[in-house]
Amino acid sequence: MNTSAEQDTQLENVLLQNQYLPLYEELSFMMNYGDIGGVEVVFLPWIRLFRACGKHKYATCMTQLLHDLYSVYPEGLRKTIRMNILVNPSGKPGRFRGVDWVIEVLNLYIKVRYSSAVTCGHFSY
Repeated sequence: MNTSAEQDTQLENVLLQNQYLPLYEELSFMMNYGDIGGVEVVFLPWIRLFRACGKHKYATCMTQLLHDLYSVYPEGLRKTIRMNILVNPSGKPGRFRGVDWVIEVLNLYIKVRYSSAVTCGHFSY
């Protein structure tokens, strides 16, 4: 049987989960629809969450990105970076993806497409 302290810990964890899941849903929705301004706003609580759970490299990179975008880079470069973080390869609404995801899919396609064509290290067309 659970003690009172264990139950309180479980309750606290459930309450925290209920608090953070909408934050994830909000980030996911904004990314799917290409709302980069909203994504940047939601980065702020994510930075604190990453630091709290020991993911300091993620938090540092996100902080550095936001700092560089708004304090270091000129307006033209800032706009270019912001408009190219998310891309929509299908052209359908709600289908935006991160650039790194698109690159990984293209790499997979190339490996699958050309893996059977490789003979002795040479491509045969």
